[in-house]
Amino acid sequence: IETYKLGKMKRFILSLLISVLALGAFAQKGKVSSALNYIDANNYIKAKEAIDAAIVHEKTIAWPKTFYAQGRLAQAMYESGDDKMRALYEDPLILAYNSYLKSIELDEKSTTEKLVFLQLPALSNDFLEWAIDEFEAAQYEKSLMAFEKLIEIQESDLFGGVVDTAVIYNAGL
Repeated sequence: IETYKLGKMKRFILSLLISVLALGAFAQKGKVSSALNYIDANNYIKAKEAIDAAIVHEKTIAWPKTFYAQGRLAQAMYESGDDKMRALYEDPLILAYNSYLKSIELDEKSTTEKLVFLQLPALSNDFLEWAIDEFEAAQYEKSLMAFEKLIEIQESDLFGGVVDTAVIYNAGL
């Protein structure tokens, strides 16, 4: 009878441990979902807190949706036009673009790739706006960096690999 109780106790502890680990992974993925909801509600501070926690957690660091959410947040912060929001990430559009690329790289099932492709036209426009703003402020290195990223986006499959020659001309300026 003692052996039976000991075996039952081991199974209970093992089940409890598996449940706790599963809930930990679910909780971290929940942070990513919360971040996306916060982005939609324009609550970028809460979204950043959630993404910052998820981006370093072992359960979500290799999850494509984590990087998609980080990209969405960085892009939304730039698009807000609020300098305080933009300052929370150094070069938020570069971070957005790199996060989207990381999301696609990690995505074996191509589930976030479609979501990223939906963001690229707006991101392209954001890079153009940023490049022009930096050029007008005589920040030529940043302007060139923004034009180069814009060209990179326009060379993607989404745009059919066709780059606007005016963008190349402006990058040369």
